[in-house]
Amino acid sequence: MEMSSPGSNYLGTLNDEYTIVKELDFGASSKVYEVLVNRTGETRAAKIFNDDCRIAFRKEVEIFNSIANLNCAIRMFSHGKGYVSMEEYEGYKNYIILELGKGSILQFQQKLNKTFSEDAAIYLFYQFMKDVEELHQRGISHRDLKMENAILVGDNLSVKLCDFGSSKSFLNGNNQKIMFKSTTKVGSPFHYPPEILEKKYYDGEKSDIYSAGIALFSLVTRTFPFPLPETTSKDQVYKLICDNKPDEFWKYIDKDNLLSPQFKDLFIKMVAYNPADRITLNQIFNHPYLERLRNPNHETLAYFRNKVLNELGNINI
Repeated sequence: MEMSSPGSNYLGTLNDEYTIVKELDFGASSKVYEVLVNRTGETRAAKIFNDDCRIAFRKEVEIFNSIANLNCAIRMFSHGKGYVSMEEYEGYKNYIILELGKGSILQFQQKLNKTFSEDAAIYLFYQFMKDVEELHQRGISHRDLKMENAILVGDNLSVKLCDFGSSKSFLNGNNQKIMFKSTTKVGSPFHYPPEILEKKYYDGEKSDIYSAGIALFSLVTRTFPFPLPETTSKDQVYKLICDNKPDEFWKYIDKDNLLSPQFKDLFIKMVAYNPADRITLNQIFNHPYLERLRNPNHETLAYFRNKVLNELGNINI
C-alpha cells in the first residue's frame, strides 16, 4: 500500500510511522493526539508521555497488557520509545498507540449543549458501569472514573474506558484483596472520594463506586453535586448526606424537583461517606434506576442504543 502524504496542517511525526494530526487531550503526565498510520491510512490515538513520567508510562502499559482481552477498555496497539518531531519539541518520547474513539461522553455532552434524555443517560451509565464491573472482575480499580474518561467508540457509540494512568490492582500475589494507602490525591477534582482526601486506607472498588456516582450526577445534570472540588464530611452540602439528611440535600440541589426519585436514591447510595455503606455493583444493576436494563433482550438494547444514536449520532467532535 502506498505511503500517505500528510497535509499542510499536520503537527508533526512520530517515528516517521505516524503523522500527528491534532491534539485531543492533555494531562499531568502526557498529551494525546490523533495520528494517521502512514502505511495504512488508518487513524489512531497516540499518548505521548512527558520526559519525567517514565513510571506512569510503564504502569499504564502494564495495565493495558493485563486487560488486553477485555471489552471495557480502548485497545492498545503498540507502545515504545520513538522520535517525535514537532514545532515545539524534537526528541525521543515514550508513547502508546491506542484505539481512536469518537470522543468522550463529556465532549459529546458539551457539543449537545443540553442534558441527555433520561433513557440516553440510563443507557450510557449502564454501559459505563458494565465496563467498571469487567475491570473489577479482573482485580483492577480504575481510580479516575469520570465522563471525560468514558469514550464513545464505533458506529453504535459503545462506551469504553480510557486513561489508566492511576489504575492499580487491588489483589496481591496470592489473589487476596488489599487496601490502598496514598499520601497524594488519586483521581480528579470533584470525583475524589472522601477517604482519599482524608488519607485513610481505602477500598479500590468502593472508591470507584463513589467516583462513578459523581460521574452519574454530571451525566444527568451537566454539573457537579457539591460546590467544592475536594469533598469531605466537613463540607456543609456533603454533610447533609453524611448526616443521613437526603431530603434536605435534594431541596438544596433540586429546588424544582426535576430529577427522578430513582436517580436520587441511586446517587445517594453511591456517594455514602462510609465506604461500607455504599451500594455494590450488583446492587446498582438491580436498582430501580436500571430496572429496564436488568437482563435486557436484544430489542431492549436496540431501543436504548437508538435513543443514544438519535441524540448524538450527528455530532462531530
